[in-house]
Amino acid sequence: MIIYRSIKMTIGFGLAIIAANFFGLDYGLSAGIISILNMLDTKRASAKVAWRRLYSSALGLLLASLVFYVLGLQTWVLIIVVGIFIPIAFLINAREGIAVHIVLTSHLIQYEAITLGHLWNEYLLVIIGAVVALSLNLHMPNQEKHLIDLRKDVESSMRGLINNFSCSIDRMCLLDDEAYDFRALEGKIKAGKVLAYQYMNNYYLKDHRLYLEYFQMRLQQVRRLQYMKDRIEKVIFDQNEAVIIRDFIHKLADVFDYKNVGLSLLEDIKSLKEKMETFPLPKSHYELKQKSVMLEFLNDLEDFVAIKVRYSKKYFNFK
Repeated sequence: MIIYRSIKMTIGFGLAIIAANFFGLDYGLSAGIISILNMLDTKRASAKVAWRRLYSSALGLLLASLVFYVLGLQTWVLIIVVGIFIPIAFLINAREGIAVHIVLTSHLIQYEAITLGHLWNEYLLVIIGAVVALSLNLHMPNQEKHLIDLRKDVESSMRGLINNFSCSIDRMCLLDDEAYDFRALEGKIKAGKVLAYQYMNNYYLKDHRLYLEYFQMRLQQVRRLQYMKDRIEKVIFDQNEAVIIRDFIHKLADVFDYKNVGLSLLEDIKSLKEKMETFPLPKSHYELKQKSVMLEFLNDLEDFVAIKVRYSKKYFNFK
C-alpha cells in the first residue's frame, strides 16, 4: 500500500508539473506539490480537501491582492496577509488551504504589479493540482477481500470465546484470563473498523457502511461477552441447568457466522427460559441468588444475539 501510494504521488507530481508547463503557467512546480497534498487515503477525503483548497485559495488570492494593493508588494506585507488569512481559514473550515495560500501569495510578491493574469495563473495551479490528484485517486486498491478475511478472523476468535463459556459452566476446567483474550480481539475489531472506514470513503455515490457497522456490531457483542464472563464466575449451575445452557452455547458457537441472522437463536433462548421455569423453585436465599444471576446470564445471551439480529434486519432485507 505504501509503495502504491508513493508511485501514485510521484506520477501525480510529475503530471501536474507537465500540465502547468503545457499551459504556460509560472511556478509550475507548485502544481505538483498541491497535487501531492490533495492525494489522501480515500476518494472522499481527497475530494473534500481539494474543494476546501479551491474555495480558500480563491478567497485568499482576493484578500492578498487587496492588501498588496493598499500596502505594496513587500515581504513584511506578506506576513500581514498570512496573519489575516489564517484565522479566516479556520472560520471557514479550510485550514488545509493555509499552506497553499502562503505559497501562492509568496509568488505574488515576485511580480512588479498584480494583474488578473497573475491571479489566474496562481488559481490555475490549484485547479491543476486538484484535478490531477482526484483523477489518480479514482483508482484505489480493492480492500474488500482484506475486510472479509478480518471478518472471518474476528468470528473465529469470538467462536473460541463462546466455547470457553461452556467449559466454565460445567466447571470441568479453570480458565485464566489468557483464555478470554478480549484485548487482542478488540484490537482486531478496531483494525477492521479503520479499514472499513477507508473502504466506505472510497465511494462517492454508494453508501458502503456495511463493513463499518459490522465491526461496530461485533465490538458491542464482545463487550457483552465481557459482562457474561463476569456473571458466569459468580454462579454455580446445577447439573440440569448446566446441561441445557451448555448445549445452547455449543450450538451458538457452531452457528456463529456472518450469514446467521440470529432469529432462530432468539427463539431457542425463549424456549430455554420456559424450560427453566419448570425446574424446582429455590429453597434458600443462596439458591435464589444463584438463580437470579443465572437468569441475568441468559438475558445477556439474549442481548448478545439481539445485537446481531438488529444488524441483520438492516442489511439482510427481512422484517
